[in-house]
Amino acid sequence: MVKNLKKLLTIRFRERWARYEKSVVVEELIINGTHYVREEVKSTLYEAKKLMGLTGVWNRIRRRVERYQKSKTPKEA
Repeated sequence: MVKNLKKLLTIRFRERWARYEKSVVVEELIINGTHYVREEVKSTLYEAKKLMGLTGVWNRIRRRVERYQKSKTPKEA
């Protein structure tokens, strides 16, 4: 019985997947969802840093690293 159920579910899944695979709906959902989640995470992380008082510290660290990286790059003539 388990084998038959597994076989039936596998066949149904493959049939459904074949329908979605023909269109770009799945890829579009993944891309749009990823973009949305990244924006939400960025906003949430900023708010968390702000509430913990880390935005100023983070900015100082980032600027210090940027200055260091600029000093390591060869100067163009």
